[in-house]
Amino acid sequence: MADMVDSPNEIDVLDLAGILRQILADKYSLLAAANTNKLPVKFRVTDPEWDKFAAFGFEFGIMPDGIYPHASDTAIELNLDQFLAYQLIHYFGTVYTVLDVIKYAAQTAGAIHYDIKPKADHVQLHNLQAEISINGLPGTLQMLRSITRVTLEAIQPVIDDVKQQNMVAHNPALWIMP
Repeated sequence: MADMVDSPNEIDVLDLAGILRQILADKYSLLAAANTNKLPVKFRVTDPEWDKFAAFGFEFGIMPDGIYPHASDTAIELNLDQFLAYQLIHYFGTVYTVLDVIKYAAQTAGAIHYDIKPKADHVQLHNLQAEISINGLPGTLQMLRSITRVTLEAIQPVIDDVKQQNMVAHNPALWIMP
C-alpha cells in the first residue's frame, strides 16, 4: 500500500480502495484478524472543527501533518468506527464519510467491482469523481490517498506486532522453555 499511495497511475490508487475495504470495513476485516494482541488502533486526523475546508479531505485534508500548517496542533485520534464515520465531503447537501468513499471506489468505481449504473447513494460521488480532478486524479481517488496514509500510520503497531510474532514463531532460540 505504501508504494501504491504515491503512484501516478490511477489504477494503482483505485486498487487501494479494495485493500482498504478488506483491512478496515469487511465484516471479518484483516485488521481484526491480525490484531490478535488487541492493540489499540488510533487514526490521527485533522479535527474537522479546526477548518471546515479540511472536511473535504482532498489529498491531505484529513491528515494533520499534511498541507495545513497548524492542523497538527488540532489533531484528534479516532477508533476504527469513528474513523470510518469521519466526514470527508459535504456535496450538495449530502455528507460522505471515509467508509462511503472506500465503498464507492471499491464497489462502484472499479477497485473490486465496476457498476455502470451506480446505486442511488453513489450517484453524487460518481458525479464528483467526474467533475473534480486534483493533481490529475479524480477527487475521490485523491481522498483514497489521504485515507491510506492515515490508515498506514494507524495500523503500523499491528504490523510491527505481527512481524514480531512471526519472528518468534520461526526462531526456536526465542521460544520460552519451561
